[in-house]
Amino acid sequence: MRRIKEQENNEKNKNKKKLDQGSPYPGQEQNAVDAVMQFAIHSAGFREEDILIYGWSIGGYSSTWAAMNYPQVCLPSAVCCLCTLLG
Repeated sequence: MRRIKEQENNEKNKNKKKLDQGSPYPGQEQNAVDAVMQFAIHSAGFREEDILIYGWSIGGYSSTWAAMNYPQVCLPSAVCCLCTLLG
């Protein structure tokens, strides 16, 4: 029984390491957020001005991209302040 547990733990650790590796591609992130925005606007019926965008880490890139491409969306003021400071 102990040996089975050890094997299970080893497999979990291998899978975790695989998930932790790699890097995102900006184009994929852009396509993903664009698909979500298109669905929200055209299929779900949301207006751009009723959508709030927030992102953290790689989501920060995606949310900034969405804000640039969908100018009517609402960004939290902290993001706007940060963009102003960095801009």
